[in-house]
Amino acid sequence: MTHARRLLVKIVAAVAVLCAGAAHADEAIWRNHMGTAAEAAKRGDHAAAVQLYNAAAKQAEAFDANDVRQAATFYGLAQAYRAQHDYAPAEKNYLRALAILESANGTVHERNASVLTGLADLYRVQGRYAEAEDYYQRELAILERTHGSEHPAVAQALSNNLAALYR
Repeated sequence: MTHARRLLVKIVAAVAVLCAGAAHADEAIWRNHMGTAAEAAKRGDHAAAVQLYNAAAKQAEAFDANDVRQAATFYGLAQAYRAQHDYAPAEKNYLRALAILESANGTVHERNASVLTGLADLYRVQGRYAEAEDYYQRELAILERTHGSEHPAVAQALSNNLAALYR
């Protein structure tokens, strides 16, 4: 191997190490933003939660397009917007999270259920009952398929979600 070729191999290896280190740093920053955002939401500081989830979303841009970490970020952001009664960006972020999860896991996956519930709840509080029912039904179908019809999560989805909607 010529000197120039050995040098090129070393440079490529160094770039690979630097890129891996940068990806690890992005994830560490993302995790920090996500944890701090969750704490802010828990204490009721939803404005701070929105800012922190947006910062996490910036870090998540470095992840693959169908990375479930992006879905988690958009779901948290949707929850924070919903808590502020800012429904348009909440809906947008729920739909983004759902699209990523469905692309990564398929349409019938347990991870999708909480996003479907959040979206349905959002529609219910806005009086968009037909849309809410559709998403609650999709959530119920996933829970029945993944857990069986006798599972407590199915009963909870029926009593807390669909029954509340029909009431």
